[in-house]
Amino acid sequence: MLMVRPFLVICSLLLMVHPLAAKELPSQIKYLYEESEEFGCKIVDGSFQILKLQGDNVNFFVIDSSKIPCKKTAFCGSGGCGLEIYVEKFGSYKKIFDDLVQGHFFKKSKKGYELFVERKTVGTARYRFDSKCAKEVGKNDDPLC
Repeated sequence: MLMVRPFLVICSLLLMVHPLAAKELPSQIKYLYEESEEFGCKIVDGSFQILKLQGDNVNFFVIDSSKIPCKKTAFCGSGGCGLEIYVEKFGSYKKIFDDLVQGHFFKKSKKGYELFVERKTVGTARYRFDSKCAKEVGKNDDPLC
């Protein structure tokens, strides 16, 4: 019993500083999804993640619109559901990724995380992030900025 208590205290402290510990979506982003009374959408736990996609202290806010309850369908269609990613920079928020996806997941990499998305028409794509853009791996054209 004596060994369990220090372990629990250490785990609790680690959770307090873990990059996923933040639970609140900034009001500027939340407003974008909840402003329309017609659709009646509500941001709930599980509909967003706060990640350190670069492995540093920059917050990235990932919005999975398939998990946002609405009175009317607002963000999903035949191409999938919206996935949006915002980056926090100097107290403001910039959208750096916005696409309709069938599914997605994040995988830990050497410098943060990579995003894998499944799209109906083009299959799987992989993205890396910096503080300004989401860049599709293997593509030489413009990043999503």
